[in-house]
Amino acid sequence: MDFAEIFRRLREGLQLLAAWPLRWFAVSVLLFLIVEALALLPVVGFSLKVVLTALFAGTVMRLFAAADRGEPPPVSGLFAIHRLGLGGGVALAVSALLPFHAALALTAWLHGSGSVAFFFGSPLQMEPPPAVVFQNFKTAFYLFSVPFVFVAPAVALRHLGGWTALREAVTAAAAHWRAPVLLFLFSFAYELLMARLPEFFPLAGVILVSVLVLTFYIAAMLAFTYVLGRHALGVRGSTD
Repeated sequence: MDFAEIFRRLREGLQLLAAWPLRWFAVSVLLFLIVEALALLPVVGFSLKVVLTALFAGTVMRLFAAADRGEPPPVSGLFAIHRLGLGGGVALAVSALLPFHAALALTAWLHGSGSVAFFFGSPLQMEPPPAVVFQNFKTAFYLFSVPFVFVAPAVALRHLGGWTALREAVTAAAAHWRAPVLLFLFSFAYELLMARLPEFFPLAGVILVSVLVLTFYIAAMLAFTYVLGRHALGVRGSTD
């Protein structure tokens, strides 16, 4: 895909969002609340959060496929993780845990082992790491996730699982590298915007704008992953 083709696909993603805005808003809010609540669990919370986020990405791909067929995407479909299959679930979990632990390792190397203790402790009882450490971790996580960006479409749209899903997704990401890089830049820009909001708004404004930006980011990122992944993986016609 050249950049002209990528931007045509991104417009398709925005059109899917515009067709059912309230449903995508509900999906984004539910996804966020559930995974953030899970992150509060001691020791394993953050690991479970990234795994469940990846599984939800798979179910949301199925919702976008329904919307692509002109059907209203059922919000309850977010929870249809069993439809992804065991192999698909394993592939999605691996695609989340590998970048997560690679980002933790890089953060520990850059800032010391104590900088990642928060991710394996009790978030309700520990101070989060300094903002620069957290930002570096998230940037590293997004970067290490680039090769795996099409795993969710491979699982949900091509019904692949395990090593086959990972191989096909990574191959597609390498062949169409501009698309995953653009998604990384989109995430990076989102993090920069969120970090700068307190400079422009009072606390109430920061909260309101953060909610709006966050829900749009979640929905748009998933929509872009769907339209780009479908093309990169050669998916044609209706999928179910």
